[in-house]
Amino acid sequence: MVFVLTSAQLKQHMSEEEFECISQGGIKLKGRKWLPESTPTRLLCIVHGLGEHSGRYKHVAHTFCAAGIAVYAVDLRGHGLSEGRKAHTPRLDYLIEDVQQLVATARREYNELPLVLLGHSMGGALAAAYLLKRRSQEVSAAIFQSSWFDLVHPLKPLVLSAARFLQIFAPILHIRNGLNPDDLSNDKKVVEDYINDPLVHNEISLQLFFSMRKASAFVKTNAALLELPALFAHGSEDNITLADSSSYLAEKVSGKADFILWQGRKHEPHNDLNNKEVLEKYMDWIGEVSPEKIV
Repeated sequence: MVFVLTSAQLKQHMSEEEFECISQGGIKLKGRKWLPESTPTRLLCIVHGLGEHSGRYKHVAHTFCAAGIAVYAVDLRGHGLSEGRKAHTPRLDYLIEDVQQLVATARREYNELPLVLLGHSMGGALAAAYLLKRRSQEVSAAIFQSSWFDLVHPLKPLVLSAARFLQIFAPILHIRNGLNPDDLSNDKKVVEDYINDPLVHNEISLQLFFSMRKASAFVKTNAALLELPALFAHGSEDNITLADSSSYLAEKVSGKADFILWQGRKHEPHNDLNNKEVLEKYMDWIGEVSPEKIV
């Protein structure tokens, strides 16, 4: 079992740096990397969810760094500190390229280490789409947490048809993403911090919405082509993305696949009560499926 250190101890075992990379369309992406004090044994690249940013994963990075894992995360276009129209993408492929730039940044600095991709919510669907579309050989394993493969409350057919019509003429039109902060976690402090975070937003453009529908549909259609080890995780009380879809896809992929249903957790298991158990499980799983160095 991996031991998770206290906040005070964690600060002694890692350093934090910022980085930049250029993605499709010349968009400048802002990222963060957290490096362990000792030479890392593995890399973890995090792809965040809709409306949030990489800074919300600092505590996750601290825990992984204490286990000797270097962590890289980037703010997707239109999110956090990165450039781009808020909560928008011209095409799905532009977001896929954002993920590629994140992976490439980590790989340039540590070419010999196994790299694990962790995608949360929207980031989970993007990570899966990236792996299937780009057929990346850089990634050793992947964790898909609370992924946007299907929504618990999808748009009604009439509303969906109207949105699709509007998207043709006004793809940059923004609507509320409908996310209720109380659905994120049972930890009230997490909810309060989310609400007060100036880098968090509650919007989504029509183009981004339909790009994510396209990504999810592509993943579900092509899941059998995913051959690397994959962990699908979901909270049993997730009221945003559908846990059954994660379970279904875990059975469809070709490689080693595991599914965890975190009992009592909401949409952000890594931010929920007793998240130590969640992070320990992820680190144990990474240790089981990836070597410390690429041979």
